[in-house]
Amino acid sequence: MEINKLNLNKNYFGKLFLILLTSIFFLDICFGGLSVVLNSQNPDPVSPGNFVYVNVKISNVDDDDIGDVTLKFLENKNFKLAAGEKAIKKVGLIPAYSGNSASTSYYIGKFKLEVSDDAPFGLNTVSFIVTQGNQEFKSDFEILVQEINPTITISDVNINTLEAGKTETLTIELKNENSISLKDVVLTLDLLNVENKVLNTISGSNKFVLGDLKPQESKKLSFDLVVSPDAESKPVILPIIVDYEDALNNEYSEDFSTSVKVYSKPELSFVLDSQEIFTKGKGKITFAVANPGTSTIKGVNIEILSNDDYDVLEGAFQYVGNLNPDDFQTIQSEVFINNDKKTSLFVKLTYSDSYNVKKEEVIEIPLKIYSQEDLVRLNLKASKSSFSDYLSLVFYLIVGIVCFWFGKKRGYNKAKAKK
Repeated sequence: MEINKLNLNKNYFGKLFLILLTSIFFLDICFGGLSVVLNSQNPDPVSPGNFVYVNVKISNVDDDDIGDVTLKFLENKNFKLAAGEKAIKKVGLIPAYSGNSASTSYYIGKFKLEVSDDAPFGLNTVSFIVTQGNQEFKSDFEILVQEINPTITISDVNINTLEAGKTETLTIELKNENSISLKDVVLTLDLLNVENKVLNTISGSNKFVLGDLKPQESKKLSFDLVVSPDAESKPVILPIIVDYEDALNNEYSEDFSTSVKVYSKPELSFVLDSQEIFTKGKGKITFAVANPGTSTIKGVNIEILSNDDYDVLEGAFQYVGNLNPDDFQTIQSEVFINNDKKTSLFVKLTYSDSYNVKKEEVIEIPLKIYSQEDLVRLNLKASKSSFSDYLSLVFYLIVGIVCFWFGKKRGYNKAKAKK
């Protein structure tokens, strides 16, 4: 019984094998030469809720023509035909050897498909039925669905004007503008690429890890920034890098930048350098003009104001121009001091800071004024007018001494002659 049963099974499987072999041979005659491939999808990938153009290529690698071919799209929950599109394409005859690389006799079936709003990210199956005569077979292809170029935006940046050597808080708001979640979001302040590296974090890192951002979600983060004490007074570009991933673990990096205003109060130094006159009279006064600060000073203009104690003979108005940090120069004016009492010059300084905000100030420059007795005691020369009087007095004194000497000698000679 066991042997008969075994023989029965052998006969059964033998008949089944013949049936399958016949079926495969028949299919090979009908479809063995057809090649059906997904030629392209556009866009690739496609995002949910959008359209995708799918091109299906049908060619024949056999040496006999294959006729009466049709191509049909099968809708599913993720892909549907766009309005106005037809599901069935009548292909007709596919010439022999059209599958060769050099041939252009292949057929391209073009379908415009609509991707459902809730299509999952990743590879999703789209199916077609190829029919030849009374025979048909199904071809499945994979369409990549994901957010196209997901973007993240900096929706708000807030920071006060930064003063050199001081600290301010920088607040940044990030927003996920996409219909998908973003993960592993990291924001980095690229402080190494700030001009002259004048910005730094006072504590902690220059990176902030936000984690996940849901669709349309915003998050705020803050950094405490300190400015270098010698930072110039001008806008500084702060580069920002945002790294993140989508649900398919694709990595993205976006570069942003914001402008931070660094301000240093302009420091214009205007002092008395030297003077030729120390009492009533005419003389030159030399002033030293300098910029000891870190802010550029623009369009420096100097005016010595009128006053009853003095008259400006030359150099009442002088234009110095721009003064960069550590710049220094001198200017001269000629004045006439009207008395020998305590006197100050009043000077108006007009200039603009590095942001072109105009500044104006009036300063008092005390002069060193002495009496004639003090001039002698301090061994200082007097004014030119006083010195001229002194020379005249000396001249007349010398002339008087000479005349007296010659007169006395002449009288002595006359007396001697009489004797």
